[in-house]
Amino acid sequence: MKKEFEAGEHPDEKLLFLDECDLHLQPILGNNWQPAGTQNRVPAAGQNRKSYCFGAIDFSEAEVTYRIADRKRSAEFVEFLEALRLRCMTRLHLVLDNYSIHFSKEVKRYLELHPGVFEFHFLPTYSPWLNPVETVWREMKAAVCRNYFHGTMANLKRAVHRYFATHAVHEGALRAVA
Repeated sequence: MKKEFEAGEHPDEKLLFLDECDLHLQPILGNNWQPAGTQNRVPAAGQNRKSYCFGAIDFSEAEVTYRIADRKRSAEFVEFLEALRLRCMTRLHLVLDNYSIHFSKEVKRYLELHPGVFEFHFLPTYSPWLNPVETVWREMKAAVCRNYFHGTMANLKRAVHRYFATHAVHEGALRAVA
């Protein structure tokens, strides 16, 4: 049986797994260890605010490309695609879910302006376990968001940038594909 594309098979092509996640100013509460008889206090933001993180994991380079945006619309997705195109400078096979912004009119127009650069491979509906970038989001949120109050969106974004600066190789996501 012949495969259409396999990572590393064509040096002028890359296989990336792509997804988006929400970044909430309100801390995510989760289990943590603490001395018996004490209770961990996590301040609340009062009114929650959100930003969004677009990301793609490249297994040939073992790295994550990401971009934080204040909104999660087609325009921001196109900006992320453009950043990927300029960074990779090669044909990109993108594995992604069926979120409506991935096939909006604006995205289709962008793809028409760059023929042959992108090929989308859509995952089956409701199957996030097939996308290893979900592991990146889970690990990032556990390290940055769970039980942490950052106070402002600027502080939260800085924490996300610090996380990605110090976690270039996401071993959990790499294991998910192996």
